[in-house]
Amino acid sequence: MSHANDFVIENGVLREYIGEDEVVIVPEGVVEIGVKAFADIECIINVVLPNGVESIGERAFSGCVCLSDINFPDSLRSIGDYAFVGCESLESFVPDYIENIGKGAFCCCNALADENGFVVIRGILYNYCGDSYDAVIPKGTTQIEEEAFFMGEELESVIIPEGVISIGELAFSECYNLEYAIIPDSVKSIGRRAFEDCENLTIYAPTGSYAEKYAKENNIPFVAE
Repeated sequence: MSHANDFVIENGVLREYIGEDEVVIVPEGVVEIGVKAFADIECIINVVLPNGVESIGERAFSGCVCLSDINFPDSLRSIGDYAFVGCESLESFVPDYIENIGKGAFCCCNALADENGFVVIRGILYNYCGDSYDAVIPKGTTQIEEEAFFMGEELESVIIPEGVISIGELAFSECYNLEYAIIPDSVKSIGRRAFEDCENLTIYAPTGSYAEKYAKENNIPFVAE
C-alpha cells in the first residue's frame, strides 16, 4: 500500500507518483491529479482518490493497463483529454456529476464495453471492441470519438443512429472490409481521414446531408438513403 513519500505534491497538485504499489491511496488535501501523474505505471490495480479532488489532468492514468478500479469522488468536476486512454482493465462507473470529460478520455477502455462491444460514456462512443461484422451503434450516442473503430478489419457495415452529431478523426480508418456506412442527417461534422483506406466503402445518407457533401468531396461512392 502506498506511503506519503510515494507522491510528489505541489500546492495541492499531485505531480507524480513514484511508488510501486498495486493499491494507491492518494493523500488528503490533493485537489488535482496532474498531467501524466500515473502514466504508464502498469502495476497499479486500484486507486483511491480523496474527496476534494476536483480534476484529473491530461493523460493522468494513460497506459495503466492493469488499473481496474478507481473511485470518482463527489467533488470531481473535470477529467482531462486522454486521462484513461489505454486503461483496458478499467471497470469503474463514470458518474453523471462530472461536468467535463475531455477528448479521448476513455479510449481503449475495453472493460467498460457493453454486451455488444461499445464503450459509450455520456453519449460519446470511445471505441468498439465487439466481434460483429455489422455494427449497429446504440441509440443515444451523440459523438463517435477519433479512432473509435480504427483498424477494425473485420467490420463490414456500420449503422449510425439519428442524433449522432460528429464523427472524429480516423474513426473508421483502416477498416479495410467496410462496405457501407449509413449516416443520418444529424451528422454535421466528419473528421479528417475518418474513412481513410476504406477502399470498398459506399456511404448511404439523405440527399443534401453533410454526409453526401463529405462523400463527394472525398470521392466515396454515395447512395441516397
